[in-house]
Amino acid sequence: SDSIQTYIDRKLCLQTYEEHINGTGNRLINTKNYPITLINEIQINCQVLEVTDYELTSDDATRGQIYRKCGWPYKTTSIGLNNDRGQQLRNIRLNYDAGYVLPADPQIEPRTLPYGLEGIVKTIISNQFTQISNGVGNLKRLTEGALTYEWIGGLTDNQLSVLNSYSSKI
Repeated sequence: SDSIQTYIDRKLCLQTYEEHINGTGNRLINTKNYPITLINEIQINCQVLEVTDYELTSDDATRGQIYRKCGWPYKTTSIGLNNDRGQQLRNIRLNYDAGYVLPADPQIEPRTLPYGLEGIVKTIISNQFTQISNGVGNLKRLTEGALTYEWIGGLTDNQLSVLNSYSSKI
């Protein structure tokens, strides 16, 4: 599952996360990890927001988005003689719980990991076990006459599509 988490660029297990992000000026901000199960605290420019200052609908939580009617302000440094906009500052601090209850978490019910992701993990483990058992690594076929090597491909296009749908990369 570590390789899957690396591929989709986010964690899957339910835990507390802290992020420092740039404001966007838009009404929605995206968290790196989702689904969001609880917002512990949000700060803008070191000021703690009241719970009534933002909204978290079920759909937004599933996508890892937090809504704020007046928008999420951005802040930049000023540079030069004309006070031109410089580097954007990470002026929003998020502390939230997000992720899935994994099948390996027996103390927490019910499990929430989507079956598509669980199936891909099982497929990868099965493929690796088969390769190790056969002692071939990723080699599928070796022909000596005219020297042909055929390697086992990674995931199928369908499996990659499922993984990409859970990716934090926008």
